[in-house]
Amino acid sequence: YYLTHDFAKNKSTAGTIFLDENHPMTEKTQNLLLHGHNMKDGQMFGELIKYKDLSYYQEHPVIQFDTVYAEGDWKVLAVFRANTLPEHGEVFSYQSFSNAANEGDFNLYIQSVLRRSLFNLPVDVQYGDKLLTLSTCTYEFSEARFVVVARKVREGESTEVDTASAVVNSNPLMPDVW
Repeated sequence: YYLTHDFAKNKSTAGTIFLDENHPMTEKTQNLLLHGHNMKDGQMFGELIKYKDLSYYQEHPVIQFDTVYAEGDWKVLAVFRANTLPEHGEVFSYQSFSNAANEGDFNLYIQSVLRRSLFNLPVDVQYGDKLLTLSTCTYEFSEARFVVVARKVREGESTEVDTASAVVNSNPLMPDVW
């Protein structure tokens, strides 16, 4: 609905940013997934695509995402391209991860995310961390998605990130169509 409607429920080509219905904003949810259009004028998630460039990440390693319940800073840990169509290769269903059944499932998901990341980023992640996943359309191929995954800054942790140690991943796992 919110792909074609604004927050006030009016028709809108830009739509609005919205929380995936399978990722409720509860204390138990490990991963909040937000969707939004990649608008050429920068609206919605139009700016998210800039994370394709390492230099942009180095200038913006932390995302501020506040809710009515809490304010929060989130350290970007991965950025990747994903396909949604099986004819473009195996589909990585990042959209289906909201809660891990156990530490092993969480670690497997994180490994899958990091294997796909365009960059090796200096942010650790551990079982119990809260994740924020931002997903938008991209146009390198049909139904492509660009995804940014971040983890919430832990209580008492600095928001500082050693961005100088971020490097291009020489061999990210990409969709077959790439």
